[in-house]
Amino acid sequence: TLTNTATGITSLSSMVYVPYDATYQGTLTWSDRSIELPNEKAGTVETISYTGDSNDTRGLAVYLPYGYDAERETPYNVLYLSHGASGDSVGNELRWMNEGAVANIMDNLIAEGKIDPFVVVTMNNQDLGWSFSKIQAEQELIVKAIEGAYNVSKERAGKAFAGLSMGGYTTTNFLCNNYEDYSYFGIWSYCNTSTSGGVGDSTVTDALKTYVEAGNDLDILFGAGYWDYLRSPVVNGQSLVNSALGTSYDYYEVPAAHDWECWQLIYAYAAENFFWK
Repeated sequence: TLTNTATGITSLSSMVYVPYDATYQGTLTWSDRSIELPNEKAGTVETISYTGDSNDTRGLAVYLPYGYDAERETPYNVLYLSHGASGDSVGNELRWMNEGAVANIMDNLIAEGKIDPFVVVTMNNQDLGWSFSKIQAEQELIVKAIEGAYNVSKERAGKAFAGLSMGGYTTTNFLCNNYEDYSYFGIWSYCNTSTSGGVGDSTVTDALKTYVEAGNDLDILFGAGYWDYLRSPVVNGQSLVNSALGTSYDYYEVPAAHDWECWQLIYAYAAENFFWK
């Protein structure tokens, strides 16, 4: 079981990996899930602590790609990745790395030469009550801690934010309020479509449109499962943004519900085809 050795927090489940065999699992588009299996050329997942906005000790998980070079001349791009709401109050910084198979997916894509290596940072927003003002304040400290400890980009072009479910809602809020801080946004399995502060708010979308028309890059990937009970807000959010900005941001759908199967597939697609592409 994955444990944050800096805080003592343990993940919710142990993982069992089943090798892919076309004889038993088929050859359809979604049958081969071997991208989620461990790779011999494995990066590392470091678990660390930092002092939070309330002067408390909080945890992070950091994926460092195979061959990570702390002295590399060009800093690594970095993705800040949020989990969603769940019944547990702690340990959520481990979930993407554990159930989400982020490290394995990254290892395989890097080994196959499909992506340039980048760093992934996961945090715990669960015990902040999903208050965006608290998450904003915490995120500033997270970025400061990561940039101080690792060879990652400090430039907007090298930073991304994404999340699932309430993490997707949170990503929407970062898009609406902090679009000058990140260049890529992954809004998955929930979206803030509110007319007061969300992407349904014309004041927000007007600001985004002005920013884009000024020549600034702004990349967004909306995503959900076919049977995802929060699929509609994501579809509506994409429509609102595309209509307001007069562009065509992508929507990616996978055969899953509101579950880790959905987010594993979306993450694998985003890592290969979206972030820094």
